[in-house]
Amino acid sequence: PGHSILVSLGRDEYVANPSSHADHTAAVGTRMIYGIYELDEVSVAIGEELAPVRRSAYRAGAGRLGATLLAGVLAGLLLNLMLVRLVTRPLERLAQGVRAIGRGALGTTVSAGSNAELDDLAREITAMSQELDKREMTRMEQLGRARRLQAHLIGSSGETGDIEYCIEYHPADEIAGDFVDVIPCPNGDTLVCLADVVGHGVHAAMEAAVLKALLLSLSLDDASPAAILRTLNQKFYSTSLPEDFASMIIVRIQRDTSGMRYANAGHEPGCIRSAAGHCRSLSSTGLLLGVAEDSEYEEESIELIPGDVIVLLSDGITESRNEGGRLLGRPAVTAAICAASPSDVRSVALAALNTARRHREPSPSHDDETVIAVTLRGSSIGGRECTKSLRS
Repeated sequence: PGHSILVSLGRDEYVANPSSHADHTAAVGTRMIYGIYELDEVSVAIGEELAPVRRSAYRAGAGRLGATLLAGVLAGLLLNLMLVRLVTRPLERLAQGVRAIGRGALGTTVSAGSNAELDDLAREITAMSQELDKREMTRMEQLGRARRLQAHLIGSSGETGDIEYCIEYHPADEIAGDFVDVIPCPNGDTLVCLADVVGHGVHAAMEAAVLKALLLSLSLDDASPAAILRTLNQKFYSTSLPEDFASMIIVRIQRDTSGMRYANAGHEPGCIRSAAGHCRSLSSTGLLLGVAEDSEYEEESIELIPGDVIVLLSDGITESRNEGGRLLGRPAVTAAICAASPSDVRSVALAALNTARRHREPSPSHDDETVIAVTLRGSSIGGRECTKSLRS
């Protein structure tokens, strides 16, 4: 069906439907496709409807295309499985190991277990991790020695003569840039010092140690707080880096007058809490140390009576911030100091410290927190002769 055969012998033509088909020549009509074969006087033309041929060609082409697509999909799936097994999963394990090292898990062993190239990379990462772990252990040992040395340099809570004091010293890092001490002088006076080097960490701690060494190198017997700061500033300016500055407050409690003098080089204002619960600010009287070599400092004199508490603190207390970024501020700290019991000098120091902690928790401290509270217990102020600072 759908075929026709035309045979020409000379002038005779025969039409039939044989099962064989022609070759050599093809002609396409509108509705039929013909194959024509000629030899001498014999001509054979075989025709077939075009539509079935097209349908057959389309089906054959679609079949080949489908087979090709299926083969491509299967090949892609196989390739993907091989990549997942040989590349993706090993790379994920490597990435997990690197992330663990980045989070501080130094010494982590990384493995790939897929091919030689990734195994080599894993071994190099493991070697790097172990080397970093060794260096971190060395660094921690050095920081441990630095902490012990700094604790040795920082004064501890105690008493001297009729003076009782409490020191709360809490670095933001392993070591701090705050320096606090109580120094009895040969003439019976007592110096109370608190300094804060800009920044924190190792560099600030080194500068704080330099500052203390410079202070102890001075003749402290009769020098006024303003004169001490002026000389300290000149020495600190010449020995420190241009970008290094420090704030410092020095209080000299005089034995023979039951009074005090102080000078403040840009430090956080301290205060005096009277036995009646009133607070008086010890504001700044000059520039930071290290800003200008010829800086001058003024000093103020204040009468003291037994029961008064002198409180000095670092700006890490008043500038404490909560999770929302709100600053604690001086009024809140002053109010806490005024509300504390004056009979216990430690409770006064802890009142300031705990106010800052409650304000910022659960956030960690981003600056060193130091408080020293000093109280007068008797009618006269005294102390044994000592040219070295009290140490723990």
